[in-house]
This record gives sequence, structure tokens and C-alpha cells, in this order.
Amino acid sequence: IEERELYVEFVRDWPGYLWVFPRIEHASVGVAAPAGIENGRLLRTRVLRMLEARYPGSLSLPRRHYGASIPIAGRSNPVSGNRFALIGDAANAVDAITGEGIQHALDGAATLADALCSHGPIEAPVAYATRWACTTGRELRWSGLLASHLYRPASVRLALRIAGRSGRARSIMADLLMVLQPYSRLPRRLLREAFRLRQR
Repeated sequence: IEERELYVEFVRDWPGYLWVFPRIEHASVGVAAPAGIENGRLLRTRVLRMLEARYPGSLSLPRRHYGASIPIAGRSNPVSGNRFALIGDAANAVDAITGEGIQHALDGAATLADALCSHGPIEAPVAYATRWACTTGRELRWSGLLASHLYRPASVRLALRIAGRSGRARSIMADLLMVLQPYSRLPRRLLREAFRLRQR
């Protein structure tokens, strides 16, 4: 059966989720969990149970296992110092909500390259840190703040209930999933939408 929809299942026991992301010739299937919560065998069991429940018979399909550690996201660590600069995982450049890090690593590399070209190797680390703090770094800090509230069963249920009743709420959620809504501007947008509802 060809799957066309993204599937995400939140975990009640800890802040994480299971996913199925269809691709052209295969699907990305897995689980995102905080380090030390469960061992690899138990996490794999969760994934297999989800697959069997949602896609009966799928366990007979070929699979290739892989795993990766995600840096602790949302921490505001220094990204540069005297004669050095950090990008990607070394800079904790990971979205605490989605676990995305590749795009932020590329953004960091581009920002550092611009700083090197504009300021030279001595001044580049300071210029890089300054620009990072008010662009990607700011968004990652916001993702850390929001993630602590998002991965709660009550928060997920409330968000889904509201989205089921409001087209504007669905639009906000879609923009978040498509990385079109900056985290730092989300509270202002939510307040604006709440004010519009009260005006009705």
C-alpha cells in the first residue's frame, strides 16, 4: 500500500515521538527520544509495534537500521571564542522541537564564511557569534523554550482540539511543520489570532 501521509505519534512516557515519513522508493521510520530514557532495544520495539499496528504485515519488508545522537538542543552555548568558531552539532545547532540540525549547520557555515570574508580570520569569530545570536541562534533558543511545553500530552491534545475547530489554528500548525513560522514570532501571532477571536 502506498502511503502518502506523514504520520507522527507522540509518546506519553517521555518528551518524544515516533514517525513515518514516506519517500519516493521507501519510508523513513523511527523514534526520537531523549538520551538515557530507554535503551536501543526498547526503542526499536516501540517502532516495530507502531508499524505492526498501523501497517499490518509491514514487518516482513526489508529494513535498514540506523541511529544517531542529537546534541542537547535549546542550550545557549558560546559558538565562538579566541581564534575558533563552532557550527552544526559542535554548536548545539539543533531544533529542540523537530530535531532538525542539517539546515542549521549549513546556515552556520554560510554565516561563518560571510564573517571570514568580511572581517578576516581574527575578527570573524566575534562577528559570527553576533550575527548568529540574532538570527538562527535566536530561533533555536525559542525552540528550546517552546519544546518544554509542547511535548506534554495535555498540550498536544489541546493543540489538536483547537486545530480541529479552527482553520487559522491549522494554518499556524502547518506553517510550523513547514518551517515557515519563526518560533520567535509565534507568541505574537497566537496573541493576534486570540484577539481576533475575542472581537467576533
